[in-house]
Amino acid sequence: MKTITDVLSGKPKFNLFSEDIKDCSYLKIDYISDEQGGKNIFPKIYWSDFPNETKAFSIIVFDPDAPKDGGFYHFGIINIPRRCTVMSDELIKTVSLTRTLNDYGSSNYLGAAPPKGDSLHHYHFIVLAHDALFITEKSIKTNSLVLFKSFCDSIIAYAEIVALYENKG
Repeated sequence: MKTITDVLSGKPKFNLFSEDIKDCSYLKIDYISDEQGGKNIFPKIYWSDFPNETKAFSIIVFDPDAPKDGGFYHFGIINIPRRCTVMSDELIKTVSLTRTLNDYGSSNYLGAAPPKGDSLHHYHFIVLAHDALFITEKSIKTNSLVLFKSFCDSIIAYAEIVALYENKG
């Protein structure tokens, strides 16, 4: 089964920054699932240098190492206006955004939650630049994987931070 990372292979990249998470570094407790002692807080991220033809952005948080065919989708947002170049837990909770269902069946951000004793997991925080805006309802009743696969043709570039976490039990 193709994952979002397979779909992005060969696409141009733009810049993604965060003071909360770092590429190839372990996630802090705030960004871990509350089931594992964390707070399920979405880290603040910023992006720049995206293509001029960008009409909208989407965000997806994905764990390809999850013991589930195709990985586990933790969070998704679509139709982020081009003028918006930052996302945070506060914005997610206060601004009307179109969120998708994660693989837990919720539209809320679900922090890292690998099975106890499993090997190291890689959490892909991905911002997608699209050359189209999507007409949708404010609440999407489908999961991130299905939705993002349907938008693949409109992805013109992406930015990514890959954070790490493991539940040593």
